[in-house]
Amino acid sequence: MHKIFYSISKQNDQIFPTKFENENRNKTYFLARYSLMHILKKKFDINFELANFELHDYSKIRQRPQFTASVAHTKDIAVAILGLKSEVSALGIDIEFESRAMKQGSDRFFINDQDKLSHSQLDTWCAKEACFKALSNYGFPITLLKEVVLSDSTFYFEKEKGQTFPYSILKKNGLIIAIAICTNEKFEMSEVLNE
Repeated sequence: MHKIFYSISKQNDQIFPTKFENENRNKTYFLARYSLMHILKKKFDINFELANFELHDYSKIRQRPQFTASVAHTKDIAVAILGLKSEVSALGIDIEFESRAMKQGSDRFFINDQDKLSHSQLDTWCAKEACFKALSNYGFPITLLKEVVLSDSTFYFEKEKGQTFPYSILKKNGLIIAIAICTNEKFEMSEVLNE
């Protein structure tokens, strides 16, 4: 069974290198990468300096090409997911606070007429974001969230109906975490806790 790991990081008193002038952008950028580095350290005994950690195309760790990854953030919290490329073709992840209010009518930007699901609007948004990332990382020429078609547990690219993949929505401590995985193999997902 293939293993996939995810980790959530909260902004505490971490001091991050400066990459962007915007302090919030800088913080969330490095917090997401900190989550990935935490998984690498705890599960694979691989250490990086945060300033030297490079995530290319939001899914490839430049210094460790055997992995595929995805990151997301909202406000002062970030999440990352990691798997081996030999086991998982692509991953996608998104995170939101359950209390986030969606603007009325915003669903027109991400709901597809072919969607068959019973999720809330916010859960659907979060799932679409994760699935979009996974499909994009897989190599599908996807450009809009509406091109992701969801059922309650699977997704596919609208133009490639024959290839479906699993996704899940986790609810934890007031957070919604959506995880999408481009694989048809059985997998085990586990959280790598940040101390």
